[in-house]
Amino acid sequence: MNYLFCFLVSLFFYSISLAQYHTAVLEGQSGATLKTNLINNYKPLFLPDYSTARNNMFNYIYKENDSVECVYTGLKKYLPDPGSNPNPDPDPDPDPDPDPDP
Repeated sequence: MNYLFCFLVSLFFYSISLAQYHTAVLEGQSGATLKTNLINNYKPLFLPDYSTARNNMFNYIYKENDSVECVYTGLKKYLPDPGSNPNPDPDPDPDPDPDPDP
């Protein structure tokens, strides 16, 4: 029984050690060549702008039962349809000074 236990423990740690391997990506490359090949091989064909990416994240990833919930406060925001904007009225002028000096 003692040998079986030792074997199972060894097998467990062996399986964990296999999960630690990594596969080298573009091995032997560096600098501009590496950067160019990373972009050519891994950059998505379509990159949405920040606003579109944020809206997609809220509408398709974090939305549950028609709402998104703040992880810190628990407050919820209703999002009626998948195309709705979670931030419908952004401040076009983020400058707090309404009368700037010329």
